[in-house]
Formats: sequence, C-alpha cells, structure tokens
Amino acid sequence: MPDNTQPDLIVDGNRLVTLCADVTVYWRGSMFDRADAILAFYERAMKIIGSKLGWYETETMGDVEAINGKVFGMLPLWLKNPKSRRGIQALVLQGGEQATDASDHAFTLFYDQEQPPAMGVLRLVLPAPLLEKSPAGFAALVAELVAPLDFESGHAGFSVNWDSRGEDALDAETHLRRIATRFLGIDIPEINTTLVNMQDYEEPAFKCVNWITLLGTELAERIGPAEMVQDALPEGCRVVDLQGRYLIQAGAAPSIGDKRKKEQLPAYRAVGELLAPFRLQEHAPLFLDDEDATETWLSRFDG
Repeated sequence: MPDNTQPDLIVDGNRLVTLCADVTVYWRGSMFDRADAILAFYERAMKIIGSKLGWYETETMGDVEAINGKVFGMLPLWLKNPKSRRGIQALVLQGGEQATDASDHAFTLFYDQEQPPAMGVLRLVLPAPLLEKSPAGFAALVAELVAPLDFESGHAGFSVNWDSRGEDALDAETHLRRIATRFLGIDIPEINTTLVNMQDYEEPAFKCVNWITLLGTELAERIGPAEMVQDALPEGCRVVDLQGRYLIQAGAAPSIGDKRKKEQLPAYRAVGELLAPFRLQEHAPLFLDDEDATETWLSRFDG
C-alpha cells in the first residue's frame, strides 16, 4: 500500500502532532552562569510568539493551566533570584485552542542540576511556513538566539510538536515512528530524554543533524577550524563561527526529506558524515517497540 503519512496528526478534532520549525540548544553547566544569554533567548522568543501562547506548566504543577499575568515574569525571576533555585526547573509555554493541542507556537526550558553534571535545554517552536518562506531569515534568527549562549550543541530546522500527555498520546507516539520512517528531514523531539542521555555521556556530543547543526566550543575545537570544516562540505553548505562555536547549515534551504518523493538530502548527509564521530551514542528509545529503531534514525545521515 502507498504510504500516505503526513506530518500532522488530528484525531477526533484534537491536534496531536504538528509540523513546525524549531530551535533547540543544550548547555552543560549552571543555568545561572548563563542567565543573561538565556534571558535574551527568552525575551526574543516572547517577542515572536508571546501573543500566541495560552497555556503553561512548570515542574511542580503536574498539569497544564491557562496563562495568567504573572507567568511571563517567572523565568526572569528564576534567573535573578537565588532563592528560586531548585534541583529541577522547567517552564513550558504553549499555544493552541486546548491545553493538549500540539501547537506550532511553544517555548520550553528544562534545567537539571540534581543529576550531575548540571545541564539545560531551550526549545523554541515556530510555524513551519516561517522556515519555508525565508530560510535565510530563519538561519539569522537562530544565530541571533544562540550566539550569546555558551552552549554544548543543538539543532534547528523542521521538527514536530506533539502531545505526550493526553488520552491520545499513544496515537501520537505511533505516528512519530511513521514520520521518522518517511521524512528524513523532520526532527523527532524528546528533549528531556536527550538531555538525560547527554548527562550520562562522558564527552560533549550533539543529538543528530538537522538543517542547522550547532556545535559548542569543545566540539568546534575537536572538529577543527571553521575554514577547514567549510572546505570539507559541498557547495551550498555554510559554516558560521559564533565566537568559537559553529552554526553549520546543510544547504541553502531545508527539506522535510520525503522518501516517497526520493528526496535524499545530500547536504544533510555530507554534514552528518563529517560530524558522525561526535554524535550522541546510546540514546534512550524515541519510538514504541523500538529495538534498534532509535539508533537507526539518529544515524541516518552518518554516511
């Protein structure tokens, strides 16, 4: 039978999975040592999506609630007030008509200093058309967001936002496996799981290649000078040096990599092959009935 899978998934009127564009960046070390850079990321994100957000959750709530007037000041308070520091801190802001909708407007911060080493992650979710209509503008936004931050690694490009909490979460997870099988250029996010795996890993690493792959200072030093990396990649790829950290762009424009249309993403593969030695290994399962599916998917651009 033909594969008619599409990235979006709507069940009984509820949007469980939504194609989006995202920027995800991980850092190793104290959140509070990076307070200014995290706050700059957050404030820029809120200028873009703040008016679209309606729901929020923190690590202590256990459920999603409607945003009130105090919510947007929570993260700035956490970053500036030592008394607010906790072992795990999380803030999820989400759009959507319902609390369980998988919106294409969202922001997440997750920080864990209970399990050493301390690590954190920021994720900004944006509508996919923003990336499709202006790849150069999106790349410039990514650079603007991450340049001030002392990060370990990250990625940006096509992704999905999905509902992992509702009654139909099993349908959503099953759909993610179908997306991963067909669309090479769509990231499958599970940022908390990836963060824990990075904490357990003994050296700096990145999750996997997307249209934009971000390498922090240690990874950049290991792979070599930006000029050398640029020369090793095919025409159309771009390496931007962000004060010793690299933004590596796989071609002039992104693609969802639809295998049904024989989209092979050669630029992504060139970047993936070059960076393969530094990719995160032994990732926890991302899919139901996983077996080796996660490693197969993460390594799809390794060459």
